[in-house]
Amino acid sequence: YSLHSFPTRRSSDLFPSHDTEARARKLLGVAVNATKQEIKAAWKKAAVANHPDLGGSTEVMQKINAAYELLTK
Repeated sequence: YSLHSFPTRRSSDLFPSHDTEARARKLLGVAVNATKQEIKAAWKKAAVANHPDLGGSTEVMQKINAAYELLTK
């Protein structure tokens, strides 16, 4: 068997949801007990620093938005 014969798995399949949430918190720089207002403020700060229209990366901005959505759901 080669490694290529096995299907690839998404990170969400490999890591438990609490790990995904921990990575989202780390990306936005917020604590476990952060309020929605604190999460939104961190999102705004990260968005300004990484927005593609301002010279940032589209991929990073997508991750920032996904982290915000995950943490505020």
